[in-house]
Amino acid sequence: MNKLLLLALASTMSTTALATGCTVVNGGADSGPGDSPDTGTTSGGDAGTDTSGGGGSDSTTTDTGGGGGSDSTTTDTGGGGGSDSTTTSETGGGGLATSCSTGTLYAGNPSYVGEYTDRPTSGTGIHADPPLQWGNLVFAGSRIYTRDDGEVWTVDTSAAGPVETKVAGQNSAKLAYAPGACGAARLAKIWGMAALPDKSIVVADIFGNAVLHIANPTTSACTVEVWAGNATANPDLSDTLNPGDVLGAGASAKFDGPASLVTDDAGNIFVFDIGNMKIKKIAADAAHTVTTVAKIPADGPAQITNLTRIGTKLYAVGTDGAEAYVIAIDTVSGAVSTVIKGGGGKFPPIDASQYPAIAGITTDGTGLILSGKGFIWYLTTSGTLTHIAGAGSPIDFPPSGYDAKASHPAKDVVLGNKFVGSISGSTDYITYHEGSVFWRGRGDGTAAYLEKFSCP
Repeated sequence: MNKLLLLALASTMSTTALATGCTVVNGGADSGPGDSPDTGTTSGGDAGTDTSGGGGSDSTTTDTGGGGGSDSTTTDTGGGGGSDSTTTSETGGGGLATSCSTGTLYAGNPSYVGEYTDRPTSGTGIHADPPLQWGNLVFAGSRIYTRDDGEVWTVDTSAAGPVETKVAGQNSAKLAYAPGACGAARLAKIWGMAALPDKSIVVADIFGNAVLHIANPTTSACTVEVWAGNATANPDLSDTLNPGDVLGAGASAKFDGPASLVTDDAGNIFVFDIGNMKIKKIAADAAHTVTTVAKIPADGPAQITNLTRIGTKLYAVGTDGAEAYVIAIDTVSGAVSTVIKGGGGKFPPIDASQYPAIAGITTDGTGLILSGKGFIWYLTTSGTLTHIAGAGSPIDFPPSGYDAKASHPAKDVVLGNKFVGSISGSTDYITYHEGSVFWRGRGDGTAAYLEKFSCP
């Protein structure tokens, strides 16, 4: 995968989080301050050894649940960006977040005016300036993890006065990649983040071309270690490191741009390999063995921007530049099915004249929560869509007379996002945690913030 192509094509790949258990997903990229524009389109790499495509198919939706009925129940605490102890079930409807009452500013400052490079230091309060960039949203217990380009940060939401603390990585003018002790480690460009059952963190470094484990993220023993993909450090990246399509033990496996990822209760990791258009599994064994789950079918989305999980199914949101898609991937059979797809008219209040830049996805453990263009929807796994929050994303944000720091009814909240998506994604980051939906927005420059919706 050519990094120059990445820089040219993708200012916007998002990832969002899942929502059950301490497992979370986020993938994406925005051209925010400190964020070099990224891409969701890749090429190159060696031929590798993976040609099977993992059994993917282009079938239609096969989930027969509906209404709120539960056709099979799985006690399963995995899931994208959300709660740390939720029982999930394969259902066609129902769920916990089918409506939202109010939206409140949780962190950051949507009206911040400062330098493009302004960043907080460890110990900064969540409402203090300059705001944290909140590039991903991953809950592990009471802690929320996020990233700013090549840095990982955390906030203990249970603290009386929550503060932002850097966990790992060092942003600088030169992209570099070097696993090791968290304080000295370099992560080139994080596009995916998830939590494991033990509350440690995994990240996908799209330029480092590896999936890395951050062990002991809250202690002085914090370490960044390669679990799969490239392990060769580089102090000055000019292109993605060691691209390919090779399966097997993690140490010898190759990716062509690992991005969105999600974990399950057993500690397995599922990652979207952009350049190879495949969903791959990194097993929770000693060798971190990499296999292919499915190949994204030709009549599916051109790119996947985010993943979440309910039971043994992954749900992915993506686009082809004209239509938005939500697809389901069965991690057992590799079958790929469509939950919903269409142009703007398929996602009201967006209308048919608009491109539906739907890029965020998470779960409440029963159904799916989507976001894009300043709106948030609840989607059953059988394809029924309901608008639950957001009043759109105007060009001028915040609009005149609107107090972005005040609480508002959920559907009246103006969700500002200055970096709206393209075929490769958007800057939407969303997660569900303990009855609330968290959505990341951004005004001008570094004016990043988190909106918290009560649902219900």
